[in-house]
Amino acid sequence: MRNKPLLIDLQKSALCGAVLLLLVASLTEGASLCDQKLIQKFVFIEAENYTFPEPSEHNVSLPPPTQRYENISACEMLFERDERLNTVRLAFGHVGLDPPEIAGDYSTCRDKIVLYDGNTTHAPILSTICGGRAPTIESNATFILLVFVRDPASIHSDRTFSLTYQGFLDVPSLCGRTPIILSAFSFPKSFNFLEGTAETYHHGYSWLRYKADFATCGILVKSLTYDSAAQVELAFRNVDLAPPETPGDYSTCRDKIVLYDGDTTSAPILSTICGGRIPTVESKSSSILVVLTKDSASSPSDIDFSLTFQAFRYIPSLCGQERIEETAFFGPLLSSFFYFPEDTYSEPYSASSLYRYEKNITTCEILIKPSTSSDRVQLDFKTVELDPPEIAGDYSTCRDKIVLYDGDSTTSPMLSTICGGRRPVIESDKNNILLVYTRGGASNHWDRGFSFSYRREELPISFPRTALWITFCVCAGAVVVVALGFFAYRKLRSSLHRPVNNVHLTYSNRTDCVTERRDEPTPA
Repeated sequence: MRNKPLLIDLQKSALCGAVLLLLVASLTEGASLCDQKLIQKFVFIEAENYTFPEPSEHNVSLPPPTQRYENISACEMLFERDERLNTVRLAFGHVGLDPPEIAGDYSTCRDKIVLYDGNTTHAPILSTICGGRAPTIESNATFILLVFVRDPASIHSDRTFSLTYQGFLDVPSLCGRTPIILSAFSFPKSFNFLEGTAETYHHGYSWLRYKADFATCGILVKSLTYDSAAQVELAFRNVDLAPPETPGDYSTCRDKIVLYDGDTTSAPILSTICGGRIPTVESKSSSILVVLTKDSASSPSDIDFSLTFQAFRYIPSLCGQERIEETAFFGPLLSSFFYFPEDTYSEPYSASSLYRYEKNITTCEILIKPSTSSDRVQLDFKTVELDPPEIAGDYSTCRDKIVLYDGDSTTSPMLSTICGGRRPVIESDKNNILLVYTRGGASNHWDRGFSFSYRREELPISFPRTALWITFCVCAGAVVVVALGFFAYRKLRSSLHRPVNNVHLTYSNRTDCVTERRDEPTPA
């Protein structure tokens, strides 16, 4: 009886042992690919992922909670690039290793990853990784050897890391030599920094990269048109540079783009760009020099920008200088047309996109008058490309607007206010219509326009009220005079044809004698 508690304890121990064996059996003890001593990965243009530890082929379908790997003291992986490429990149996404015993000294790592710039451990060391450090490593060698070394005292199942490997073809850059020259014409052209500064131009391939191993890069954008007075416009579309160290202060940019109004760095500075700022810049001369300055600590992959460039010329406009006058000669069957801003140029208009009207125009007055002073004017708007009112339906809130006056001055009655896409038909009550276009300060200067047809209409005859009364009185008096004369004539005629009592006329056969006989009155 004394041994019964001991028997119970043994039974309990046996039961616990069986449960433990079942639990251990539920965890599949699989072999790792590291058993093969060397894991080979071929590097192509497509990015591929790798996660350590990686199970062997017969355990790859098991769910992660049931995967365990036997003790690994070291694991070697060899990355070999395709011979058509010249760069291998290993980008670590996660590193779950113990930190170095001495902070910052990676030679004191217990579990560590060592990268060799070759296919043996005798090659130069590219980097030593442990802790949570997840760098990106690039090499121009054909091989990169990765060696994972585990400290025997560490637990093997909680050491992991992941990375992405990919190959590239790096093309030498023209930067650092003479300035790259871009010819600007009247139509816009695009320029991408990495592609446009490469010795060999390639487009649309993610595995093609362009070396940026330079301190400065000069790009000269020069007008090459038949018009020697043409200027240059640069419209940046994308700028991928580090922001200024002091927000808003572009003099503190590390990587920066400086734009000069000319072909040398002694020309006036138009703008300094860094961060994500994407301005549109216009030169006053016929060229713009773009100088990219790279900080020595910046990675080539951190720098990129793109822009469109174009040559243009401002043509002086009659707007703001004098009133433009148009005469409507044609009637209802024919119309004349007016196009804004084309018909406001002081020089003959060319349809080329090289020309723009001056942006400093705030107002423009156009007087439309009929060819004869007895007619009026009708305007029929065909196109209106102006900003809509800030408050829908309230045309007093228009920024860009057209105001029409029923006369030849702004003191005349207002006929209508137009903005947005509204296209009315307007008729004057008087002879003239004065059109006043006002441009909002925030509006772009070359994307605002409108057109209309105009013709003359017959002006209805109108008299003052006093003249109407005088005319009425004269007409009424004439009617009275005619009526009185008519009645007098009727009375006179009736008196001439009234018969005389007892008078008879006797005619003889002779034509020269007429005998009159009167009857004597009969005595009573």
